[in-house]
Amino acid sequence: FLTQILVEASLLDQEYFLACTESIIAERNRVAEVLSAWGFEILPSATNFLFVKPPESTISAQKITEKLAAQEIYVRHFKTDNIKDFFRVSIGSSEEMKTFLATLEGIL
Repeated sequence: FLTQILVEASLLDQEYFLACTESIIAERNRVAEVLSAWGFEILPSATNFLFVKPPESTISAQKITEKLAAQEIYVRHFKTDNIKDFFRVSIGSSEEMKTFLATLEGIL
């Protein structure tokens, strides 16, 4: 119930809603740019997450997911055959995403 009230309030405050949306889009694009520069395949996204595939020369998506989780950074890996090489990264704050990228860089 509280979540519904918060969502309603955010939708009524269009300025806040648009600022949050713009921030998420900017952060998503920044993270995608960094991952692309590192050789990751990034599927097109109009959402608050990225679906990414590590470069073939690095460790698997599953291993990356496990190593990130060991450092309390959680991304989602799918075991379905056609997408098992990908993992999903939800876009958080700028600081959260900096931590994600720094940790990922250390894993690679």
